[in-house]
Amino acid sequence: MRNLVILLVVLLAVLTACGTADKEPGDIPAPVPQQPGGDDVKTTESEEENEGEQPVTEPEKTSESDQEVTPLEEVNQKDVQVAAQVADIFYSIQAVSKYYEDGVTALATIKVDPGSMTPWGPGTGLGGLLAWILEPLQNTFPNSNGGFVAPSIPAEFQGPIPSSGAMAAGAGSCPAGAKPDVTFETEAGETVTSDLIQEMDISTIPADMLLLPQDGPGSLTEVMNDLVPMGDHSLQTAEGWNNLLWEPLQEMQTDAESLMDYQMWNDSGGLEEQIIDVYRQQLDFMGVPDSVKQAFEASNKDGWYSGTEPTEETALGHMDISAEMTGSVRGTVHEERDFHIPGGGEEPEFGVQTGDGTVIWEDPDLGEMAFNVDILLDQYDEEGKAIGGNVVAVGAENGYTVNIVFQPDGSKVGEVYKDGELVGVMNMSVDAEQFENYVDIETEQSVQMPTGSMYYK
Repeated sequence: MRNLVILLVVLLAVLTACGTADKEPGDIPAPVPQQPGGDDVKTTESEEENEGEQPVTEPEKTSESDQEVTPLEEVNQKDVQVAAQVADIFYSIQAVSKYYEDGVTALATIKVDPGSMTPWGPGTGLGGLLAWILEPLQNTFPNSNGGFVAPSIPAEFQGPIPSSGAMAAGAGSCPAGAKPDVTFETEAGETVTSDLIQEMDISTIPADMLLLPQDGPGSLTEVMNDLVPMGDHSLQTAEGWNNLLWEPLQEMQTDAESLMDYQMWNDSGGLEEQIIDVYRQQLDFMGVPDSVKQAFEASNKDGWYSGTEPTEETALGHMDISAEMTGSVRGTVHEERDFHIPGGGEEPEFGVQTGDGTVIWEDPDLGEMAFNVDILLDQYDEEGKAIGGNVVAVGAENGYTVNIVFQPDGSKVGEVYKDGELVGVMNMSVDAEQFENYVDIETEQSVQMPTGSMYYK
């Protein structure tokens, strides 16, 4: 009996020791991303004790993050106000960057894709061949309301380039609190303008002939189908191919006007090459006489898409973005970025992103808040996501500095300084698009990150 008592005392001492932990003074609570509608419920000791007994009413579910978040009024409101507004400006800068990055990618990846072509049967003609080749483009660039539209490409890229070269985004097209425009430069450093296109004497087959539904009037398929009646004896000579197809196509070239025209012209050689290669294979498939194939090879099959030839220096290679802030914020932020398009149909390779600008807003408590913004994003992962660099906003006279750092794992941290002292930290997890919480350094409290619109109207 005595031994049993001693054993119970020892067990009680062990359990007591395991249930306590010293907290280091000054520990800042780990940032907790806010998950709306959290459903996680922790199993309590009482629930474990009741296991196997009659079911009890389940307590109201509360997420762990909700339990750890402090009410907003318990932290320094002014610091949070500044952090929230700078964060909103940062979101707009990111949205503008993505808008144009996606637009350039859409331009660069226009290509002829044979995809799921079916065999070219007798009597189909070259137009039928092109219908199968261009079928994937119909899915990517469908017609809309009877007009020519390429929805994945910004509308301003499809219209005439202004004399200045600066193309403004249409109202509501860019999901940012800003009115942006962009100017492109060539690899040689020349600004792409309407005058430059005229000086280069660029003419091409109209883009809508490739992008319109290929079973409709005006499409390249219909035109080429009409031009090349298979079985015509003149196709046994190079002159026959020239007269029936290549020369009529060249006569259809029109002056380039848009950025899309310009980019497709830069890839005109690849476009022609792909179509000719597929056509050559189809001639073999049909078993046409060698005389017809030899005549085709000897014909003027190059240059039908464009009247002039692009060079490496004419390729697009740089964009200069200007974003005028809207709403409660005044000012303009400029961004610059180099890129390289490896080849027709290939995604562009983007380089370092830089930028600067000034933003101003009226704070109800602090008065006019003016910040100088600097951007430097110089490290990217394989998917093109920034994982190095920062966006910093320095208060001209208010003493605040907000430094948003891009972390190697893809997350972001926003450091808020007042008069050189770190007063708060914003946190954005890897897959998040906005900052999720703000940690007040002095109170060691974490609050759900508000938006600037909460304070500034």
